[in-house]
Amino acid sequence: MKLSKLSSIFCALALGTIGFTVRAQDNPEQAAARLALAKQLFEVSAQPVTNAPPTNAVSSKEARAKAKADKAAAQAKAKQADADAKAKQDAERAAAIKANQDAAQSAAQAEAKQAADKKLAKQQADKAKADKAAAEAQAKQAAADARAKQDAEKAAAIKAKQDAAQAAAQAAAQAEAKQAADKKLAKQQAAQAKADKAAAEAQAKQAAADARAKQDAEKAVAIKANQEAAQAAMQAEAKQAADKKLAKQQAAQAKAAAQATAKDKQEKKAKKNQAAQADQAPVAPKPAATTGNSISSDLNLKPIAPPALPISASKADRLAALLTKYKADQITPEEYHQQRAAILAEP
Repeated sequence: MKLSKLSSIFCALALGTIGFTVRAQDNPEQAAARLALAKQLFEVSAQPVTNAPPTNAVSSKEARAKAKADKAAAQAKAKQADADAKAKQDAERAAAIKANQDAAQSAAQAEAKQAADKKLAKQQADKAKADKAAAEAQAKQAAADARAKQDAEKAAAIKAKQDAAQAAAQAAAQAEAKQAADKKLAKQQAAQAKADKAAAEAQAKQAAADARAKQDAEKAVAIKANQEAAQAAMQAEAKQAADKKLAKQQAAQAKAAAQATAKDKQEKKAKKNQAAQADQAPVAPKPAATTGNSISSDLNLKPIAPPALPISASKADRLAALLTKYKADQITPEEYHQQRAAILAEP
């Protein structure tokens, strides 16, 4: 009968689809499930077609379609184990199934149309059978469309799951990268703070060293100034002593010269008097004044004033008292120079 031929065509198409999917590198469990499903489809298509009422036939077809859908669901559950790795294969499989279904539908429609034309030429009964066959084909097509829709939804779910996993991986990578960047930034900031601290410490040390160097330089300048002042005072004191000694020597020399001159005058005057006495009566000579004032006045000499020291009167008095102690051997030369330098260094 035409209906049995149509069922055979659908079975062949189903077997071809199953063969195509088997060739898509399925695992043994999936291949066995597909073969069992093909066997069931073949057994269903081999059953004789009865002239039952159209409603019951449609119900039985729906039941078989439901059974097939259940089998497809079981098969989908078997596929779920490796669905993540074969998302691309599922998409290709769905496209191949759709192509086979379209081909089957085209063939069924062509055969149904041919059967309908023949039935129209014969009788209305053939037309009813053709309509029944068309309804059966439509039911199979609906089942195939439902399976295709399920496959598409599963593929979409797998892709959504992959997209979510990829987004999570990207978020984790970004978080890890941000954490590494923050850690690196914190390390750089710590290194910068350490460098700044070291620079500040070095700057403080340099400032302290500069201050110490300045203090040392000022101390050296002050010491040198004190030494120069002490040396100048010593030189002034030595010069004053030398000037005093020279003045004393000059005064002694002047006094000796004045005495010699006075003695020569006296001798000349005595000789003159003796000569006069030889001619006249002797006259008692007046004694000549031989005081120091008269000698100084005769020589027209002025007393030499000592040079003034570049220090205050109180310092001069203290230096004079210190010199008196030194001359009296009350202090050592080292103590004398130390105390003298300390007095001269005072403001």
